[in-house]
Amino acid sequence: ALAFLALLLLLALRYYPTGGAPEASASGAVLTPLCGRDVLRCASGLDPQPWFVVYGDSVSRGLFFDIAELIEASPGGRAGCAALGWGQPHPGHSANYSDNCVLFERRPPTLRSKCAAFEFVAALPSRRRRRLHRVSALHSLAFVQPNATAGPYRPLGPPPRKRGEVMRLGFRLKAFAWEAGFDEPWLRALADEAAALPDAIVLSFGLWDMQYPQQAGSSSGASVAERAAAFAAALQTFLSRLGDAIDAALARLSARRERKRPRLLWLSVGAIASRALPAWKVKLLHSNLSRAFNDAAAPLLRRAGVSVLDMYTESSAHPEASPDGVHYPGAVSRSHAQRLLRQLLPGCRRAEGSRES
Repeated sequence: ALAFLALLLLLALRYYPTGGAPEASASGAVLTPLCGRDVLRCASGLDPQPWFVVYGDSVSRGLFFDIAELIEASPGGRAGCAALGWGQPHPGHSANYSDNCVLFERRPPTLRSKCAAFEFVAALPSRRRRRLHRVSALHSLAFVQPNATAGPYRPLGPPPRKRGEVMRLGFRLKAFAWEAGFDEPWLRALADEAAALPDAIVLSFGLWDMQYPQQAGSSSGASVAERAAAFAAALQTFLSRLGDAIDAALARLSARRERKRPRLLWLSVGAIASRALPAWKVKLLHSNLSRAFNDAAAPLLRRAGVSVLDMYTESSAHPEASPDGVHYPGAVSRSHAQRLLRQLLPGCRRAEGSRES
């Protein structure tokens, strides 16, 4: 009997790689991990053609590639889906990853050239091809535009597609809560140039505001409360400008019957695994500041109609999973990606044992 229980425990840990129980819905029903085929099936029920944009930092880029990997693998069964949690993290978690990059930028304070945008499309179940393919940022994601600090940029021709047959996934780098030189061009493109509005915009920032306080309107010697107040002020500026840009886009696109506002989600600032930080970051980044940033952001996000995905709780429970003190590639990030998918695709909120497989 003990051997049988041990076997069940081993299978549970293998199936749910974060080492905890299966995720539960708000009603308490147990939810199974989503596979790529689940995501594509659920996305195919959205109208119009589903389009999700991530505008955030390297943490959200990791989730973006976790989701891309899940869809691209599109395994045939649940065992294959669970096995994804045991492989190496997607190389997109690396700050220097640039495969299929559509835009390079040099951003202060380091001014190192890095990839700042990716975009993929995934064929929905109505088509045979299920793998991800690059599409042109210039044609299909008007938000991605070269600017004064951009490096080489060569748009690609978009693959043939019809309305409702593909799901689009876009990532655009955002470092600080408010960075006028980069946020303003993106917001202008959204307001004045975007041919349509995405179904959802996922936001993620805060780590750079912690790591480079001078660029974030604060200082390294400021108190936690003062730094949180500076972050809140920058966030309020961004949220106000974002709301204005969406309003302008809706007014411009009203003749095309584009009346639906994108859903807005923010990934809260995760916990800091101090033992893994390099020495120079220890005084700048810590979990007390993460909590202060999240607390300061909460009322502003609520008033702006932005939902929050909690990234702090699970990361704080697994400091050993962070190789650098701020990122949690592997099981923790994949767990966050699963929760994000359920937020983006409400139709995928299916309890284990339901008719949805």
